[in-house]
Amino acid sequence: MTAIAAHGPPLGMLRNYQAGAGPTGNPNILQELLKMRVRVKELSDGALGHEKEVKQFRSRVAELEAKVLHQEKELVEARSLALQQAQTLSVQHETLASAEGRDRPNTVRQKELDDLRGQVRELEDEVLNQQRYVAELTEENRLHSESASLAVEVRNLLEEEKTQSAELRRRLEDTQFKLERAEKREKQMLDKYDSATRDYDHAAEVNGAKWRNEKLTLENDFATLHEVNTTLHAEVEALRKQCTDVEAKSSQTQKDHESEILSIKTEGVHRYEALEQELKLAEAKLKEVQEDANFAGECANSANNEVTELRSQLDQLRQFRGRDKRSEMSFVDMVKQNNQPAISSQLHKPVLKSKVDPEKLAEIAQKTAQLQNVYSITKRPTPPLGTLQVPRKNI
Repeated sequence: MTAIAAHGPPLGMLRNYQAGAGPTGNPNILQELLKMRVRVKELSDGALGHEKEVKQFRSRVAELEAKVLHQEKELVEARSLALQQAQTLSVQHETLASAEGRDRPNTVRQKELDDLRGQVRELEDEVLNQQRYVAELTEENRLHSESASLAVEVRNLLEEEKTQSAELRRRLEDTQFKLERAEKREKQMLDKYDSATRDYDHAAEVNGAKWRNEKLTLENDFATLHEVNTTLHAEVEALRKQCTDVEAKSSQTQKDHESEILSIKTEGVHRYEALEQELKLAEAKLKEVQEDANFAGECANSANNEVTELRSQLDQLRQFRGRDKRSEMSFVDMVKQNNQPAISSQLHKPVLKSKVDPEKLAEIAQKTAQLQNVYSITKRPTPPLGTLQVPRKNI
């Protein structure tokens, strides 16, 4: 077919056509021509089908590019959230910066990007809960410090009361000593100057009553101070016991809080490392998807080239259709001249050969299956890719 279109019909066919042979010489030749027309129509229909498949393939490539861009945006958002969370954790926990350079055993879990965003949100909620918990701990520590300061004030007050009580006891002892000495002196004076000191009896009685009243007053004050001292001792003992309980509880609570904070820090470090690993996996997956999209573009270009070649071959067939009448006449002349080997050689001569490589088609099918596997891993609904149906047999 290519040789006839390029150089025209053979000399024998042209000579028979110039001899005036009609197109109705041999019915087999007419059947062959009809078969050729049917084949040309099939080729044109196949070219249209290839054009449709190329359009579908291009639309599929556009969808893949849109999905790749969407995944890139999601990766950027997840990376920014992870970086913000890492900065927050580094500010709250001083040990997180040193833990970034360590290699710890982690269980690598492949999850989708939606799961990654959910984990970031959960981590943010945990950080907020941790901040509220730290505020509660600060409030409890403040209450404990206030209780300790109150206990110190009570101890100081007790010391002052003890000092006052000792001072009053000393004054009472001095007064009792003076009173006893005065009574002895008065008795001696009464015994010695009984007759001479009648005038001073009334004064002595007054002074004795005065000293006795003062003694009773001091005894009452001492009893009151003793009761107050006993009450203060009981209150101080209760406060001391309460302070001991509060200190023990505060120490235990502090230990529990330190262990919880340490566990929270460790969990934050593990979560941060898991997020970093999942980000790396997502970037690798994105790179694979980009490579598949590039290969899909190459497949589309290859399909366009094949369609262009088929169109050129179809144009050659259409150009040859204008020479059908002369070809029929030349075949009739060949029959009249009993040139049967030349006819059989013309009938069995390959007209058109396909330039499609079966290995290339197999590679396209393999890459299409890889693309479908990639989008089945990411759990996104993807329509099946269209496969090119290029004829592999020679025409």
